Amino acid sequence: MSTVATVPGAAPVAVVAPGGRVVIPTWLGGCLLTVAAAAPFEGDRIALLATVAPMSWCLFARRDRAAVARISWPVLLFLLWLALTMLWSVDGAQTASSVLKMALLTLLGTLVSAGRSVDGLMDVIARCGQVALTASWVLYFALPDVGRNWDGYESGAMRGIFVHRNTLGYFAALITITMLVRWARGPRRLLSPSLAWACVALVSTVMSQSRTAWSVLGVTAALALVMLAMRGLRRPARLSAVEVLVVLVGALVRVALNPEQVVTGLGRDATLTGRTEIWGAVVTGILERPFLGYGWGALWRAGSPATEALWAEAGFAFHHAHNGYLDSAAQAGLIGMSLGLLVVATGLWRALRSHVHRGSWSSTWVLLVLAAVLVFNMTEAVAFTGMSWVLLVSFCLVAHPWKEHP
Repeated sequence: MSTVATVPGAAPVAVVAPGGRVVIPTWLGGCLLTVAAAAPFEGDRIALLATVAPMSWCLFARRDRAAVARISWPVLLFLLWLALTMLWSVDGAQTASSVLKMALLTLLGTLVSAGRSVDGLMDVIARCGQVALTASWVLYFALPDVGRNWDGYESGAMRGIFVHRNTLGYFAALITITMLVRWARGPRRLLSPSLAWACVALVSTVMSQSRTAWSVLGVTAALALVMLAMRGLRRPARLSAVEVLVVLVGALVRVALNPEQVVTGLGRDATLTGRTEIWGAVVTGILERPFLGYGWGALWRAGSPATEALWAEAGFAFHHAHNGYLDSAAQAGLIGMSLGLLVVATGLWRALRSHVHRGSWSSTWVLLVLAAVLVFNMTEAVAFTGMSWVLLVSFCLVAHPWKEHP
């Protein structure tokens, strides 16, 4: 008989795999996530086909194994709002295409998480890291014209299969966190494969020359120390430790509001390589359409009057807001940004609640990954795109999420 995993706050849209079988094997899920992380369909029909074809097979080719996944209400509301932005978008066709891409990424998240615990999802991310980093190092040495960044800034930095060195740095930081947590939850041998892959991911982060990625690892290391201290505490003490986490988050917000105070210490100019000018121009654009935005995916394209106006305000062309919060507000309005943050808050609340009650390694991993996503989202638009969105969807959906290894 078919079974359906019960996930609080989720609306059923299909049947979960019979006998508890998982829809997507770990190796296939890792490969699909690699495509989503490296080239989330941006002008790449091959990447689109490479993602849609296996997902279609999972859904229709073997009906006895196909899981009709569940979708959490915050995710559904966010997607519906993005679809509504087509009504007032400055480029309706582009918005329709972008909403379709988000729907495909959401489908991937539901299929990857169906029937899995958080530990199982962590294994998929680990496999994704192995595939993507191996391919990236092969390109770095075998095809340097492709595997290295040759832009004027940080020329020669490693980018591998990714479109930019910062993207590689962000991805490698997530894999570093994932592999270290997998190593910590096991026997913790020095010759552990997880520890070896964590070293590969850390070296990849350094080779990307992305100071933002280095900062992300620093912040998550600080959070990891706090959470490690919480693991040995009784529940009331853990509640107090959560207050420390809140203070750290408050400190991050303060840094986000006053970046000039810290960027000089990272060897960067006070404008964050032109980001402050971009943010000023984007804020001006948001104030013109604060609640509804310009349409999901409708900005950052040459020839669009709205985009040209923003570029003129900044004095140069840019291809996204270099801040995921401003980027989502510009495209989907403050309403859309709030709904997107509701998705983040759903995963964050479930992980925090689990950490207070159980202190599991799985909840530690989710909290560290979310911290990395939220911090990196301050200077790059990553939270609601590619693999980050797949992860956010998965964190809201993983079946029986907090019954893993203590």
